[in-house]
Amino acid sequence: MNIFQFTRPRKRFGRQPLYSDRNEVLFDERSNHAYFYQNYVLKNPLNRSTNFSEQFAISEAQTDNVTIAHRSMNHTEGGWPKEINHLDEEQNIRHRKKVEREDNWGKQCILLAKATLHSVAQNAVVNIYENYFSKHLPLELKNDFKAINVQIYHDLKYPTRPVSQVDWTPTEQSRFLAAHSIFETFPTFTYENDFYIWDCHNPLVPYVTLRSPVQATKVKICPKNDNLIAGGLKSGSVALWDARVNGDPEAISPLEVAHQDAVTAFCWVFSKTNTEFYTGSLDGLIRYWDGRNLRHPTFEVYLDPIKAEKQDPGRSHGCTCLEFEYTIPVRFMAGTIKGQLFLGNRQGTTHLECLSSNFNVMDGPIVSIERNIFFVKNFLIIGGFLAKIYSEECKDFPIMRFPQQRYELTCAVWSPARCSVFVTGNMNGNIDFWDVLLDQKVPTFTMSQFRAPISTIAFKRDGKLLAVGTRQGDVYMIKVDEAFTKSGSKDKALLSAMFERELQRVKLLEGRIREINLVFKNAGIKINMDEIYPISKLEEDDVFSIEDDEPEDESDDQALIHNQVIEEIDQEEEIIGEDEIVNTEEVSVESDDDGEEEDVKDIDPDICDSRKKYRNIIQTETNLYKEKDINLEMTVFEGAVEASELGRNENGVEEEIY
Repeated sequence: MNIFQFTRPRKRFGRQPLYSDRNEVLFDERSNHAYFYQNYVLKNPLNRSTNFSEQFAISEAQTDNVTIAHRSMNHTEGGWPKEINHLDEEQNIRHRKKVEREDNWGKQCILLAKATLHSVAQNAVVNIYENYFSKHLPLELKNDFKAINVQIYHDLKYPTRPVSQVDWTPTEQSRFLAAHSIFETFPTFTYENDFYIWDCHNPLVPYVTLRSPVQATKVKICPKNDNLIAGGLKSGSVALWDARVNGDPEAISPLEVAHQDAVTAFCWVFSKTNTEFYTGSLDGLIRYWDGRNLRHPTFEVYLDPIKAEKQDPGRSHGCTCLEFEYTIPVRFMAGTIKGQLFLGNRQGTTHLECLSSNFNVMDGPIVSIERNIFFVKNFLIIGGFLAKIYSEECKDFPIMRFPQQRYELTCAVWSPARCSVFVTGNMNGNIDFWDVLLDQKVPTFTMSQFRAPISTIAFKRDGKLLAVGTRQGDVYMIKVDEAFTKSGSKDKALLSAMFERELQRVKLLEGRIREINLVFKNAGIKINMDEIYPISKLEEDDVFSIEDDEPEDESDDQALIHNQVIEEIDQEEEIIGEDEIVNTEEVSVESDDDGEEEDVKDIDPDICDSRKKYRNIIQTETNLYKEKDINLEMTVFEGAVEASELGRNENGVEEEIY
């Protein structure tokens, strides 16, 4: 307790003393400078506040939600004394006879009957099935999803660097790694190369600061060891760090065996030593490393789309992302800058065995490949403005395709807590939460409070926290809504049934496409899907297409295309020869434009019927694929069809049909 003592004159006794908390400041009226001494004005003592602004304090308390459930009780039998076993029938009979012989048993039954009849009468009066709100339209039940930003972790260097990688520690749930890098070829400023391991509870000072001789582009923590960190550098080398020690890397690969470009893809793989990993770069190489010896890679292979005995580095595709699942230890996947998906086999000793196959899944670079944690055969691929879900059983077409987004997608990740939820980030600074069981056309929830484009996102192991890295250099810690962190009892079964249903649909469509190709083959029509003519440059009368694009006006390119068709018809005429065309009857027909006459030959009615049949099949399949929204283009020229069909006249001689 503080005791204050003061004195005052007798005449001021009885007045209320007023106290104030202040520090005395003494000003000397003598000044060393004459200018200040002349401007000094002596005033009476004044009390003035020295704070720049008023102080405000706010505090928030977030309490856990208490779930209350109301359940009814069906009391069928009870109230037996302790010494009576109600499961013994003989004891029950003896006890009932004993109770019935009591005097007040009849009175209790009468009172109980009155209460029961009163309740029955009330139920008879009230119609429990009556609809009291028939005039009002029913409203859909909507769940208000939300996500809260709990912390922000800033880059400690200036100028700030974009966040290139965020990765959580596998066992220590409260720590995560944040790497910063600049992908500019000629940066404007000189940037630092440090990156950090943060503690979620301390956003001011990093838990560990790690240094690098060159900017670290892709860095990840070993899934089996919290203290082992490996990553690729902008120079193309790979390095290892020890999370227990602040400072430089423990080992780094020499430039002689490094990638020719910056490392753009990195993934740990399953091994007994937990020191093996893959790296990829835009130079088209994928290298397999052992952390115990970084002087040379264990194995390397070019992402060459053409299988040959000798790989050509000139036609290899640059690697943009790598994916490896620990439950499938012999396979890995690589995405390229040209939209190709390469499937790899770790047990392969040659490049032909290592790269089993490749598929074209995107029109542009593949940004990310993410496997579903609960259904590892299904994986999410994003690139450009699209997100697609593929299955390992059918890689030619996606089993799910989401609508094209307005802004370019930059990252994606599946939720480890709820099987049907994944999150995407875009260039506009928004993160979208998608739940495929609720809706596949619009995001379930969108969070748009970030000031810069999203560069990377990563879920905590329990799925309750989401780390979001931006190109401004900040890492936001987002607390995810409870609806996205808990799965229902039937969610896995529903999602599994949905994947199976969509996979079956795609397989049926693939079968129909094979049937169409077989019809064309039997009709003598050759279709090359790789060298197909652009549909947008053909007239609607000359093409069968299943896309919704409108035909454009004729142009110079269209004239060149028609000239190519005419040349193909002339070549077929030379092959058939004029000697084989006999027993034909010429008919004079007026043309539409010039009024000139053309020589046309009689056509066998059976051939006309077969041609109509083929065209009806083509039109039916066209309408089918329009409804299914399959991006497949088929161009059939009427002139080519008529030039390629051959019939036989009554004498058995082949004749050409124009």
